[in-house]
Amino acid sequence: MSQSPFDIPTPVEKGEQEELPPNPPSPMDQPTLSQQPEVETVNEDDENLVDHVKDRRQPGELNPNDDPLDLKFDFMHTENPTVEGLPLEELLDRTFLMPSAEDGT
Repeated sequence: MSQSPFDIPTPVEKGEQEELPPNPPSPMDQPTLSQQPEVETVNEDDENLVDHVKDRRQPGELNPNDDPLDLKFDFMHTENPTVEGLPLEELLDRTFLMPSAEDGT
């Protein structure tokens, strides 16, 4: 009778038990995220780093002046013509189409 590849050999003697590999460590044995050191992934000296990442507040730091984020509208410009000051009745029949990106989305 041939042995199935799913059969697990059962140790018979005490010496055979020591030859079996130990169980792999469980992920639950790892320290929790709160116990691990914080990893800084942003190089603050990088000249290509955007401004809102350079000047960010640390998590939990107070914002006493209620400073809003500095949003720049440079990339929100559209090449489509717009008419300013239209009354609401004329806006109902209009749609605003954003130009497609390079990847077609």
